[in-house]
Amino acid sequence: MKMKVGKDKLVGVVNVAIFFLLISCVFILTSTGNLIVEFILFLTSIPILIIGYKLLRYPNEIPVSLEEVKESLRRCKLNEEFKGESEIIRFLLSCEKSSEEKEKLQKTIKKFHNFIVSNKVSLLLSERGLHIDGVEEEKDKLNALMEELHNIATLLKLRGANFIIIKFPRLPRVMGDIDILVCDSEDIQALDEVLKELDYVLLNDERHEKYKRLYIKVKDDKILKINPHSEIAWEGTIYLDKAKIWRTRKKTQIKNIEIFTPSPEYELAIAAAHIMFECNQVTLYDIIYLSSLLANNELNIGSIASDIKSKGWYPQFLYFLSMLDAMHQELYGKSIPISQLQPYEKFRINRRITFPFRFPRRTLFLFRLQKILSDLRRHGLKEGINSLRGYILEFVKHRCDLRNPILVCFSGIDGSGKSTHAKALKEKLENLGISCEIVWARWRPIITYPFMGIIYVLKRWRRKDYHKSKILRKIWAYLTILDFAYIYLFKIKPHLIRGKIVICDRYIYDHIADLMYDGLYNEKAVKFLLKLIPNPDVSFIFDVPVDIAITRKADTKDVLESWRFEDSVEDYLNKQRRNYFEIAELLRIPIVDATRDFKELQREIYGRIIHTYINRQRREISQSGRWR
Repeated sequence: MKMKVGKDKLVGVVNVAIFFLLISCVFILTSTGNLIVEFILFLTSIPILIIGYKLLRYPNEIPVSLEEVKESLRRCKLNEEFKGESEIIRFLLSCEKSSEEKEKLQKTIKKFHNFIVSNKVSLLLSERGLHIDGVEEEKDKLNALMEELHNIATLLKLRGANFIIIKFPRLPRVMGDIDILVCDSEDIQALDEVLKELDYVLLNDERHEKYKRLYIKVKDDKILKINPHSEIAWEGTIYLDKAKIWRTRKKTQIKNIEIFTPSPEYELAIAAAHIMFECNQVTLYDIIYLSSLLANNELNIGSIASDIKSKGWYPQFLYFLSMLDAMHQELYGKSIPISQLQPYEKFRINRRITFPFRFPRRTLFLFRLQKILSDLRRHGLKEGINSLRGYILEFVKHRCDLRNPILVCFSGIDGSGKSTHAKALKEKLENLGISCEIVWARWRPIITYPFMGIIYVLKRWRRKDYHKSKILRKIWAYLTILDFAYIYLFKIKPHLIRGKIVICDRYIYDHIADLMYDGLYNEKAVKFLLKLIPNPDVSFIFDVPVDIAITRKADTKDVLESWRFEDSVEDYLNKQRRNYFEIAELLRIPIVDATRDFKELQREIYGRIIHTYINRQRREISQSGRWR
């Protein structure tokens, strides 16, 4: 339903804006966090919350037509271009798989690796007899997490603590963490003691996200993450009553250890809340898992409806079930078997859907505003402000990690493997949910470019000729500091401000090596540069023999010709290699033998960066009273 705002509505809009501004002011005045961050949240809330006037007119329903979602689904339908994805989906859903089908699909499955990984079905396909790249690492991590869960459950039972494992993997899938719901403060304390006993490190406490903590441990080059929850909540907003979850819990066995998991009805509700209000995507694994949950259990939605209604998101839950029903019909050819349900609105899809499916942003935006207003209406100002705070913090944290970042530097001669290792490291870190950015930070003329132009016009000199002038030998290194300050401030610092790990493919050490090669090295200028530009938290100088470097990177000769350098490629790389050795010795930077096995070297680099990252966060956690 579309609503137009006329001139007669301006007064109402202003009143609503004032109302939300007052809420934001209370939010700021009652906060004990960083005032600068709170002020940013305050400014952010103004344009967002003015739109809430639409929901005030329709407090009991979601003013979003499912036509938008249907249109989004239409844009995502599979056609002949996505035939491979269709074959994978059919293979996963079929009960009997012939050897011919497996062999045929195995030949083309590498083309759809991204589709398989993004939909979290690599372990399911592997279980059905297909070979998927990287699946052994995923199995190892899943086994490691299950082993940790067994150890945690054993120690918690010895302490008599009450806990429930939520989002437990009943079908094999890639797991990033284990979520544990505890019942009271004594159970939380017991879980903290158990995790510390098992050498876990507290990375985020409840100042980072209310009702939730994050513990991590590095084991055999794997990062294991445990999320203790004191409520079923995301970003400080509670979605379900944990007391009711505890009363309806079910028993499950893990290696002869009895644990508790939520009832099938609450598993469905937790999955719905997590998908809609946290991760905003429905993967193929989600549909297969929820379908198996629905097929194996006769769910009674009425048993959880009152709980969901009391938390103010029942219309959104019905909306989710309608989406699930449409996808289930598309994949299985029948509706979901749920009793006592009157869906928000039924709709059908004529063709296949592309997975993972993402909800339209406007729909999610209005879902969350509806939740805020429902909390205001049902639970008063305090709960409304808590919901508002949580959603704004989520908005900010999706753009800013809000944790202390680290700066990583890869230096070395051309062809030493810097870029390749940087890309591999970025992929690993992002798989852990750590924001990361690669920046190519080699010096280039920016501020000094006009100066270089003037010299060329007057003397016909290029940079390789500057060493001929005594004056240029003294001042050139100082001038280039301006360029590097610009590179740091505008290419590196913005990512650090947003809380990302920044991987610099080249840094100031490479610039120093270039100055030494050009005969323009100035010791005082270099010392000033090292003081002015922050040192990286982790740095490596990659070293390989010159002949290997030439083999790896064949375009070095073209680069030298573009710079008008007269040295051969071998001479240039040999001189630069000696310069890097000298820099490493003076500044005590570790030299990495880049001829070693790539995976072995990547594990070593990855381990050092992860330990630096964890130690940085531990120091921040130890500083009491600081919100990140």
